[in-house]
Amino acid sequence: MMSSSKVTDYFSVKKGHESKLSKKPKSQVKHVPKITESQQTDSNKHAEKLHQKQLNVLRTFDMKWEYGPCVGVSRLERWQHADQHNLNPPLAIKKLIEDHSTDEEYTQCVWNSYEL
Repeated sequence: MMSSSKVTDYFSVKKGHESKLSKKPKSQVKHVPKITESQQTDSNKHAEKLHQKQLNVLRTFDMKWEYGPCVGVSRLERWQHADQHNLNPPLAIKKLIEDHSTDEEYTQCVWNSYEL
């Protein structure tokens, strides 16, 4: 008759360790870092700087008379008019206007708020 012996009688057992076969796969949850208040403030400051820089570029476009008159027309209409007359308006201006097509700060010239 065989004596009842255990595997653990021959091999040392390390407590707190499970065998590789009995481990269940852990769900893979990616750690998403929390945005701190100072990071959010920095992000808002960056967005505001970008906004102001874009508006300055558009105002500069408004002031360049080589692209034709800007009073009474939208910036996009002026850009298209200049393009039709081979005045080579910057493509970046058109893209900027089209990317913000619902915002009057971007679509209307600097003189828009003044009465004619």
